Amino acid sequence: LWSKTDMSNLRLISESSGSSLSSYSVQDVFSSDYDIYQIEITEFQQTATFSGGMRFINSSGSVISSSDYAWARHSLRSYGSFIDDKSTSDSDIQYIVGSTSSSPLSSTGASIWIFNPTNTSFYTYMIFQNTNWLVGNGIAGSKAIAVLKTTASITGFNIYSTGTMGSIKTKHYGLRVDS
Repeated sequence: LWSKTDMSNLRLISESSGSSLSSYSVQDVFSSDYDIYQIEITEFQQTATFSGGMRFINSSGSVISSSDYAWARHSLRSYGSFIDDKSTSDSDIQYIVGSTSSSPLSSTGASIWIFNPTNTSFYTYMIFQNTNWLVGNGIAGSKAIAVLKTTASITGFNIYSTGTMGSIKTKHYGLRVDS
């Protein structure tokens, strides 16, 4: 049995938003206060064709763009067969948000869990799931895993696009275990 003092608490750390940009960075959101974080992308719309992904920001404030990311995804689409794809050596984590449609009505949302970002004894791991609405096509949902295969201290994240993000909003939570 458990008591109220054994419960874990998801605590809102901060919120952020942006509009009409191709790069969205949130710095200084991860610290040694928590080992597990949740990032909610509550709004994402693009105004030009989106191609991009997510990268981590190290404690020096630099976006990590080396080929040290690995990811794998399973996507179910209402307008076609499922997709399984992966990369073991990429410069970003793909398919966090976005679509190949340039309609401003196309949108997405995501729930991202990040593990041990500031602990330099471990790699930074991530699991995420998202949904995409593509105008003229339908809805798609994905589940994915990812890892940054270096032991850098990660304090933030960057979502970038080769197109223009019309709007993006994120909420950042830490999972604290109270004893």
